[in-house]
Amino acid sequence: MSIIERNSPLNLQYKVCIVTNASPPLGVVIGKTLLKANALVLGIDDKVRDHSLNAGRGTHFQFEQISIQDSDAAEMVIESAKRKFEGLGGGGRVDALVNLVNEDGRDGKEMELEGFRKLSLATAEVMKEGNGGSIVIVWNQVAGNHGSKGL
Repeated sequence: MSIIERNSPLNLQYKVCIVTNASPPLGVVIGKTLLKANALVLGIDDKVRDHSLNAGRGTHFQFEQISIQDSDAAEMVIESAKRKFEGLGGGGRVDALVNLVNEDGRDGKEMELEGFRKLSLATAEVMKEGNGGSIVIVWNQVAGNHGSKGL
């Protein structure tokens, strides 16, 4: 049974969307919501993918296990999105980036934010070449802290 809704009020058919931190529950919900709107979704995470999202060759959902902190992560993600959705109507472009930033008090927070910054800039360049797009930052507060100085 497919979760894709053919008559969704939000129609993102053939729109390529990248979701970072796609394995935690909020990332899964964002991914499934985009899939219900007929988007082509590339989930990125350094953790193993959530198996409730079917990631098979030729499907609307693809997954790459990449750490956003890697120095070449931005280029790897962009190339993966272009390659994986080429035959499904993606046309080598990226239409949306959803950066799910988890605030959990880990060390290396600045490195992770730098990775999100690099991916956002690289995605913006690809979007400029096409018909534009959207970059969304979702701040997910995992710990009990209130507020953040990170972004």
